[in-house]
Amino acid sequence: MVKIRFAPIVAVVAVAALAACDGERIPTEPGLQGGDVEVIDGITFKKTTGPIQASYVYEGPEGYVCEAIDFEEFAHGEVITQTTLFGDPVTVKITEWNDIGEGDSGTFDALVYDTDDVGDDPDIEAAGQLENLGNVLVHQEDNGSGPLGGPYTLPDDADVNSVFLFTLPPDDYLVQGFAALDQEGPEPDGEFIALRIDVATDGTLVGITDVTVNNESKVEFVDLGMGAAFTETLEFDFAGSGAIDDIRICKMEEQERGEEGCTPGYWKQEHHFGNWPVNPYTTTFGDAFTVACDGMTYPSVNPEDGTDICTILLLDALSLKGGGVNALARHAAAGWLNAMSSVDYFWTPAEVEGAFMAGDKGALEMANESYCPLGRAELDD
Repeated sequence: MVKIRFAPIVAVVAVAALAACDGERIPTEPGLQGGDVEVIDGITFKKTTGPIQASYVYEGPEGYVCEAIDFEEFAHGEVITQTTLFGDPVTVKITEWNDIGEGDSGTFDALVYDTDDVGDDPDIEAAGQLENLGNVLVHQEDNGSGPLGGPYTLPDDADVNSVFLFTLPPDDYLVQGFAALDQEGPEPDGEFIALRIDVATDGTLVGITDVTVNNESKVEFVDLGMGAAFTETLEFDFAGSGAIDDIRICKMEEQERGEEGCTPGYWKQEHHFGNWPVNPYTTTFGDAFTVACDGMTYPSVNPEDGTDICTILLLDALSLKGGGVNALARHAAAGWLNAMSSVDYFWTPAEVEGAFMAGDKGALEMANESYCPLGRAELDD
């Protein structure tokens, strides 16, 4: 009998080993006590001797903190509705499933399967043991081995279509990939697991297992490279049986913001020119705000002669009178000097430029009127 799958998915994402960005699958885990590093089949992992956490830390892109959900805190056969990531709760649930004519009946139970626990599902176990995955997540079939909601004495993955939904606290995330186990193929009858992001507002397909090969009893690491940006939800669409693990997610590191800033009035005084990061007599506003001045036009800072803000000296921008674009340019110039100097400023130079382009004079003014740590500094001859 031909299996009825989800709506056809045209794109087939090329897959490669989902090594962490530096090539190691499992670096250190947070909160572990001791533990020896071991390498098996080229995969580095840390054997734990202390408390096992909900996720492990790995090295991702610069400026991001990254963790992978690996379900290691749960017991074999345990039904879960929540895990943790970055110390925050993540809800996990099966939102829908449908029969595909394989004789299995599903449940709404997302169940943890320990692939080192031999005897329940040889294909899942063989795949997990091959890559030392330990616990993985499956859709528990209704096999009568426990009440709905668990626990189950005979954990087993249901050969049905399933939708797993992971909901995170709203933030700016990257999903970099996941491990898929025991995907039998190829099409038209083959199984696949597809990943979609922010299904309530977006639903974009960002990853799918390779439907052209048979990965029965194997692990396929779906690598999304630098990652797909999302803000709250991940949806895993299962066409048939299988399991997932090592869901790799990053978010931007929280940066401490400075609380210092010097005003336009400070920066325009000649006896402070020694603190300038550039030459005050030659640097134009356009030299500092290269992106903002690239092909952009702004109201003239002097309507009488049509002077373009991008052509005047940064020093002259600090002395502009009045409101509107003049006030914006005045505080943007001071903000850029603060960000480029030794001042522990709230904004980065790029953020200052972005605030200028957005017309956010108020935010720049507030940052510039913080405590100024700089004093008198003459410009060297």
